[in-house]
Amino acid sequence: MKTKHPPSLASIKAILFDIDDTLFPSSEFSHLARHNAIRAMVQAGLPTTQHYAEKVLNQIVESRGSNYGNHFDLLVRRFPCPTPSRVVAAGVGAYHNTKSSISPYPQTAHLLLELRERGFILAVASEGVALKQWDKLIRLGLDPFFHHVFVTSTNKEGKTPAFYRQIARSLHLHPSQILMMGDNPAKDIVPAAAAGMHTGRLLLGKHARERAKASFALRSLSSLLWILPDHRKN
Repeated sequence: MKTKHPPSLASIKAILFDIDDTLFPSSEFSHLARHNAIRAMVQAGLPTTQHYAEKVLNQIVESRGSNYGNHFDLLVRRFPCPTPSRVVAAGVGAYHNTKSSISPYPQTAHLLLELRERGFILAVASEGVALKQWDKLIRLGLDPFFHHVFVTSTNKEGKTPAFYRQIARSLHLHPSQILMMGDNPAKDIVPAAAAGMHTGRLLLGKHARERAKASFALRSLSSLLWILPDHRKN
């Protein structure tokens, strides 16, 4: 029996993917990495409890942003100790050791390979520090699947309609020929739709309960294979 695809998706030639909580469970790994970092810092001499240090660290991350590079330094200033450099180094080491264990959502590699074979152009559309975003893709083992990687800095305007329109121009496509997949309504869905793109929302991660109008919503990225056309059959 031939699968019917929504007519509005038939013209899609390129698919953009966010990284965090779209290709891998970023919120889950961030929580674990910070937990492990704090534990190592307390063991190295940070004069406070695990629970309270985590609470303060979360406040620092919230106020400074996740891409700020000195979260642990600010934390140590809140709890002065005789060997601050040792404590910070212990936290950084434990954090990065946890990062080395990150992995994609199940079936993500299979999904990307199948979409490429169907003829879609695949690209990453992310916000943050380019080096960190590439680090994630490489650690996940997903970088070979993408034809393009677009990263906009949080120091600029971030993910705006202009950012998505520029991607469309770079791909030599009309925005209506592009689908943006992401989890964050404010960064992935609303501005991409304003740029004229189709949007697919992944209901995972910390933004899962937020309301946003997208072209469609999924609870599993692999479900894309059921709703997107196969250009090999055209």
